[in-house]
Amino acid sequence: MIKLDHKYRRAPYLEILTEEQVHSIHSASLEILERIGVKCHNAKALKLLKEGGAYVDGDRVKIPPPMVEEAIRTAPSRSLLTGRRGNGKVLLERNVSNYGCGTDVPYHMDPYTHEIRLTVLKDIENMNKIVQKCANIDFTSNSGLASDVEPELQDLYHYKMATSYCDKPYFTTAANGENMKALIDMATVFAGSYEKLAQAPSLIVYGEPVSPLSLEQNATDVLLVCSEYKIPIVFPPMVQLGATGPMTLAGGIAQGSAETLASLVVHQLKNPGAPFIWGPFVSMMDMHTTVCCYGGPVLMKSQVALGQISRFYGIPTFGFACVTDSADIDAQFGTEVMWSALINALAGLNLCHDVGYMNSGLIVSLESLLFAD
Repeated sequence: MIKLDHKYRRAPYLEILTEEQVHSIHSASLEILERIGVKCHNAKALKLLKEGGAYVDGDRVKIPPPMVEEAIRTAPSRSLLTGRRGNGKVLLERNVSNYGCGTDVPYHMDPYTHEIRLTVLKDIENMNKIVQKCANIDFTSNSGLASDVEPELQDLYHYKMATSYCDKPYFTTAANGENMKALIDMATVFAGSYEKLAQAPSLIVYGEPVSPLSLEQNATDVLLVCSEYKIPIVFPPMVQLGATGPMTLAGGIAQGSAETLASLVVHQLKNPGAPFIWGPFVSMMDMHTTVCCYGGPVLMKSQVALGQISRFYGIPTFGFACVTDSADIDAQFGTEVMWSALINALAGLNLCHDVGYMNSGLIVSLESLLFAD
């Protein structure tokens, strides 16, 4: 955990937007939600939005600015998470950067042969044994999708395996609302009750809207369950400039902010004051491969800008740290991992995830994790 006291110690602080540009992007996001709106394919969310004052026409929802401003007002500016035994902590507040693992990687670099193969449950066990010993890794995850268990129950197997070997706060996805409730029930065994789990969550949840401007059924169910039980959730759209978003960085950030604000409105309508983590993913599409760039300068610039916007909103921030487009432990790997780790701290991002990711988020390796630590 890195705490930067910029005001008194004058640690370096990276910004690329002026105050006027932050306001302009916020204004553009409000205009997108008010004039274009989002598509919502979840009946429970549609009901909340309509009752909350949004304009609903079928699955198209237009959200007026006062609803957005109220959601920003009720979202907490600080969250504290602990490990399942009360060990370790992740503090989500201004100028505190926490680093940890990611979730949905299909491939694993075998630590003995360097073969690139599908992830299996044993890899998740090994990864969490290592994370437990890494002093600079603040939270853990499955760091891959186990191919040797039932796909519809992967998230439950992942949680059982990870928490058997690591007691740091756990970052997870959930396939649907039912699986999310099951994960909360599992975490409650350690916490003792739903109330105690809400007071000191050991889970951090990741879900996504679909760019451009769409809230899907299962992911939105997960969002609503987390809101109900006050489990911190980050709900970032994946805006690829030139593919699922505009070509320009400013346009992509405005779209990503609008999608995140729509998710926040639903989240806060369900349970005002429930913890929410800000952080759209905005990067460019590699025109050679059609894969989203993870290690290039566009992602780094967008992370800095989104850190500024999240501070404008007063909501904890999501980040992508120690990531690379390289598929091997080479000079490109080292440079991109180092710079993405540093820039997350300089930008003041709070929940910096995907440590150990390689090849644009398609491969994870133990060597990459240890290098980052």
